[in-house]
Amino acid sequence: MGYRTVLVPADADRIEAVTRATGFFSEEEVGIARELATANLEKGEIESEYSLLVQDSEPDGAIDAYACLGPVPGSRSTRRNQLRNI
Repeated sequence: MGYRTVLVPADADRIEAVTRATGFFSEEEVGIARELATANLEKGEIESEYSLLVQDSEPDGAIDAYACLGPVPGSRSTRRNQLRNI
């Protein structure tokens, strides 16, 4: 098991799968999780404004858990506030 902050192309599917598997999130929220991972992959952390921390199972790369930090549209929260609340 390891932690990483750089995503690999398969991670969008893996993040979608682990988010759906919890049974906690709506389909819309699952889609948003995938969208944010894809934005990070395509644009990078700085341009996408989303940072991800992934805990994965080696060697198969399945994601056990992840955190996504970045702006929340329509809110006044900041990245610093999000980190403090974790």
